[in-house]
Amino acid sequence: MEEKHLNTWSDFEDEIKNLEQLKQTHAQSANLLFRGQSNSCWKLETTWERHCGSKTKLIDYYKLILSVKNEIEILTNKKWDLPNLTEYGDWLKTHMSVGGGNGLPGYEYMTYLRHYGFPSPLLDWSKSPYVAAFFAFHNLNQELERVAIFVYLEHITGVKGGRVNEPNLFTREKDVNSHKRHSLQQSSYSICTSGEREQAYYCCHKDVFLRDSKKHDHLWKFTLPYNEQIGVLKFLDARNINEYSLFQSEESLMKTEFLRKFILK
Repeated sequence: MEEKHLNTWSDFEDEIKNLEQLKQTHAQSANLLFRGQSNSCWKLETTWERHCGSKTKLIDYYKLILSVKNEIEILTNKKWDLPNLTEYGDWLKTHMSVGGGNGLPGYEYMTYLRHYGFPSPLLDWSKSPYVAAFFAFHNLNQELERVAIFVYLEHITGVKGGRVNEPNLFTREKDVNSHKRHSLQQSSYSICTSGEREQAYYCCHKDVFLRDSKKHDHLWKFTLPYNEQIGVLKFLDARNINEYSLFQSEESLMKTEFLRKFILK
């Protein structure tokens, strides 16, 4: 991971232009993915890692989310056509690995749970640097010093490699028909797994990034001073990137109106 401490929002925009040029030269088939975090000291980790640690078998996590499916369907009026636990286990038996385009069963259901707060092994990114910047700067905690925006580029050399017994990271950018937030936030997701078949398990993203595998993937971390917040949020709001445009709930509407009328005026 390359880390740079920037002084202004303009510096960040210059860095993004440089990365776009790099992508066009070396990885035209991949997208730059962005993730904003409002504290530069926070680790790059999933909500499942924060709540439950690492090395959870895929079958065990699937059993958990399957156990809450019935109640979620009753209370939300949504329906999910998912394989049962035996069928999921049979799918694992026929797949050497779970990365890439292998079509992880229940993936859309997993993204739905992730966006509504259920701890998830999916790490969410955005294809938009501006959406990521909003999530970096939207916290109104004035004790913060610096925020962070991560930029990830998969298979920078055009080749994706990995070993079964090592943690391997894959992004999933296919269209997901699960909730409007996925589209509003231009979402993509990364998943980190190790092992194979029934012994496959979710593991920590940091295990891949600390490996410094620049031949396949590249990660940048840009930190910016929190005191850039007002200018950045005004810039984003003028481009209709705010809490309400990204969540479209009544709660997010109230937060956006307060921000406009009191914080940004």
